[in-house]
Amino acid sequence: MASRSFEVKGYEVDMGNKLILTVQGAALPCQALITCRGSQNEQFDIFVVADSQTRPNASEFTTQKVTGRMFIPLDQFAWYLDLLRNEKVTAHLDDSTPLLNRLTCGAPVGWGHMG
Repeated sequence: MASRSFEVKGYEVDMGNKLILTVQGAALPCQALITCRGSQNEQFDIFVVADSQTRPNASEFTTQKVTGRMFIPLDQFAWYLDLLRNEKVTAHLDDSTPLLNRLTCGAPVGWGHMG
């Protein structure tokens, strides 16, 4: 039972109406996949789904890899892309409570863009 965090150094976005993820033998359709990567080959996959059905988040930590996944509703897709494009983001993965898998960012109070 452990948790791991890593700074997201890059990300990829795959979109399409034929994306399928197989979880525990079941095919789950996804509208998009955001793959976040760290500097030590850590990976956090964020699956974008059109319905509100609960999906099984997961994390796995071995000596060779740190991976995790979570699911977000389609209407939050733009929020996650905006966060990844514009902020320094940290991925947090938990293998005992994968519902805690998440992205975080921080900025000083009052931080904003000057026009």
